[in-house]
Amino acid sequence: MKHILSLKDFIRESRLSLQNNNINEAKNVIKFPDIPNTLNFWHGGNLDDDNYQDNISHKKGRFEYGAGLYLTDSYEVVQKYTKGSRKLYLITVEKGNEISDCTLPVSKVLKFIERFVIKNKKSLVMERLSKFLDNDDIKADIFNNIILNSSAIKPSDTENLRSFLVENDVDYELTSNIGGWGGQMMVLYDMSKIVNVIKRTPKDEIESYKIKNNYLNESLNNYLTVYHGTKPKFVKSIMANGLEDKTPTPYVQGWYMVATDFESALFHAHSDDSKDFVYVIEFKIPLTDNDMWLGYPYLWKGSVMKDNSTWFALRQPLPSDFIHKIHKIDYSNWISQKNKGF
Repeated sequence: MKHILSLKDFIRESRLSLQNNNINEAKNVIKFPDIPNTLNFWHGGNLDDDNYQDNISHKKGRFEYGAGLYLTDSYEVVQKYTKGSRKLYLITVEKGNEISDCTLPVSKVLKFIERFVIKNKKSLVMERLSKFLDNDDIKADIFNNIILNSSAIKPSDTENLRSFLVENDVDYELTSNIGGWGGQMMVLYDMSKIVNVIKRTPKDEIESYKIKNNYLNESLNNYLTVYHGTKPKFVKSIMANGLEDKTPTPYVQGWYMVATDFESALFHAHSDDSKDFVYVIEFKIPLTDNDMWLGYPYLWKGSVMKDNSTWFALRQPLPSDFIHKIHKIDYSNWISQKNKGF
């Protein structure tokens, strides 16, 4: 027998149907653009809706990797930067020149130093750069790291550093597992590499949160990234001489000094009496074609731990030019990691 709706039920179901139709009409599903020769990343912040070019720059001079647009392929990481009024963006970047693949003419580097490096830092910068000269060029990532790690320029000149890199065909930097959060990060220097921007609205749904970029042939895959936790007083020595094993029986298997996991290195760092900061030094070890293990000839064969991180002992010193970044960690954050373990 045919079911006949009461007037009350008819009105209620009509309202629900209308609401569902409105929801379906308003709903927009964000999908990853499938554009050849590009990489997709998340960004959290407030970008100008009309111009995604040179207006994207940091204003306060606080840079871990340089002045640029900070992007990540980790949705977990980007959520930390989409709180409050900050918005979520899906940004597509054309593949270009990664900083580790680029060199800078020494003549242009000297002009930059003369014009922008703080007067009392010039001799320090020149001394550090002199160790890495290769004929008439210097690697762009080493130059960038020395400038930033030495606090060699004024905050107002960080945009000039970015412009200098772009003028010399450096498009971006790729690095992994920042702060132990996982994922890959891009610091984009050349904003003209942005080919598509999608801003999420409250009505939008996201088809998938996991970005699967093809980093093949990018420098990110040509290095093994490892971390070493240390005391503040040892940082200058490591920057000058590299990481050395100074135990009574050095360079033997089993004395772990670096790990692929940031948290493990942070746990094994030490503070000094001031209790202000501890340091984790990030190394990028070039991968070579050989029949041995990962990290050879600088590292002994690694040991995989319960958390799937790998710990290594040194077979020989890690040269200072393998230093990619020096992470300065607040004492309270270090204590928190000590309490968590690794």
